[in-house]
Amino acid sequence: MSPFYISRGTISETHRKKVLEVIPQYISYVEKLSNEFSTYYIDLHSVFQDLIKVREPVAYAPEPVHPNETGHTVIALKLLELLTS
Repeated sequence: MSPFYISRGTISETHRKKVLEVIPQYISYVEKLSNEFSTYYIDLHSVFQDLIKVREPVAYAPEPVHPNETGHTVIALKLLELLTS
C-alpha cells in the first residue's frame, strides 16, 4: 500500500502543501519495491485524493495521516477488492 496524505493542501507555503508536493517521490519508491518483490500494490494516496474531491478530508481522517473509522473502511475495502479479484 502506498503512503497517503488525506489533505487538499491548496494554500501555498503550508506544511500540508509541501507534503503533497513530496509524497509522490515516496509513493514511487514503494511502487518500485512492490514491483521488485512482486507484491500486490494499492495506491491509497490516489484513492483518498479522489475521495476528497467530493467530501471533506475530515470525513476520512481528523488529520492527514491517521484515518478515522471511515478512512480505515476505505482501506479495508480496497484491500478486500484486491485480494478477491
